[in-house]
Amino acid sequence: MRALVAFAGVLLLGLSTAGHAKTIKTFEVGGWSAGAYTDEGKFSHCAGTAGYNSGIHVTVLIGRKYNWGVGFSNPAWRLTPGAEIPLAYVIDGGDVQQVTAKAISPTGVIVGFGGNSDRFQNFSRGRVLRIAASDQVFTFNLTDTSRLLPMLLNCVNEQVSPAPVRAAVTRPELRADAMVFAANLLSEAGVTGFRIATSNELPDIKADVVWVAGDVVGTVNVLPVILPRQIDELKALMVGTRAKECKGTFFSGSMPDDSGDSRLVRVFTTCQTDKTTTTDYYLVVPRKAGGYYMMRTMTEGKSETPAKEVDANIRKAVFKVLPK
Repeated sequence: MRALVAFAGVLLLGLSTAGHAKTIKTFEVGGWSAGAYTDEGKFSHCAGTAGYNSGIHVTVLIGRKYNWGVGFSNPAWRLTPGAEIPLAYVIDGGDVQQVTAKAISPTGVIVGFGGNSDRFQNFSRGRVLRIAASDQVFTFNLTDTSRLLPMLLNCVNEQVSPAPVRAAVTRPELRADAMVFAANLLSEAGVTGFRIATSNELPDIKADVVWVAGDVVGTVNVLPVILPRQIDELKALMVGTRAKECKGTFFSGSMPDDSGDSRLVRVFTTCQTDKTTTTDYYLVVPRKAGGYYMMRTMTEGKSETPAKEVDANIRKAVFKVLPK
């Protein structure tokens, strides 16, 4: 399977041969095995692969020029390398999309999407992918794609960014940064009685820092390698993650800042069920050391007012506590 991943990435980038593909790094995202790969000593792409009971493996990959694609392989297939195969796919209940896959081996095909960010967002938000080809329909659960795709973007960023941006920073260091930033921000925003939650207190909330103040829960994440051009993808991923988790009626949208400050990125989501309503306010601001701080303020209950008020205070205070 690794050979398919390497060759697919090279083909996606428009090169003629796989050359001497090597693995730079590996990591796991849920059920996806992922890594960064080179071709002839030069970084070519990052990719993640998952296997299904049908025997088919699915690979999502992003090249060094941010072209991306999806590959499929099955040892039982007998394909003609170089052949073009018309496909139709549907994500969840969306529109049918017509694409052309290319056989890169007797057992593998790839669909290249270039730099199409709309389809990238659809894959990141999707739950189920259905593909029709040659009178057959294949179904794949897109579990953890909302986590995989940003990890692959970060993987590419790490390899293509200038060395100072890629300087090694450990996760504990980033968490320490988030801790100091959160404490200063909440104090400046006048959030009284807040406390930093322990890792065991709210285990379902994944963040560098989780804080609690009355009925409001908040988080801070440090995104050290997100680039400005990826903010739209980041907004889609924030909304997509919450949409997947919502078991009721879901609303979302982007909001301009009252002050008109273009450095602020704001997104809100609301999930309504028979039992409760959960409202989340997201705020993303640039970080002097590179990347962004992503803040989330949430409340669960009949009223969104507590989270809304805290979010407003945080927005007023955030640029006062950012390093100059």
